[in-house]
Amino acid sequence: MICERAMRDHQALLTAAGQLVDGGGPRHIHMACWLGRQAFEVLLSDFADEVAPGLQCSTRSRLAVVIVGFEGTELPQRAVSAWANLSRASHLAAYELTPTQAEVRGWLDDVHHLADMHVRLGLSDNQLPGS
Repeated sequence: MICERAMRDHQALLTAAGQLVDGGGPRHIHMACWLGRQAFEVLLSDFADEVAPGLQCSTRSRLAVVIVGFEGTELPQRAVSAWANLSRASHLAAYELTPTQAEVRGWLDDVHHLADMHVRLGLSDNQLPGS
């Protein structure tokens, strides 16, 4: 089962990100993307730790755990999309447009979906669906 501390961490990050998006300004939106990405990384780490405890790997490798483990569901596509979009939005160049509030809310919803899936599955037996 996901540890309580990690649950509080990603939930707090997502809550703060949601509040920043509602703040509306470009800096608020940029910070919301960064916090959403941090929450996403916490969740990916939780997934990877439950499948392969103690494994030290990159975020990209952790994302691969979700992609392979949930093949045939909508989760991999949503996870890849959220990661790519939140990462891109976290590193905007001065000439790039800030994402809209609606876009960022959608990406944060994808991270919430990943969190909900993790809790629903209760991955305490170190297995992903279909493994």
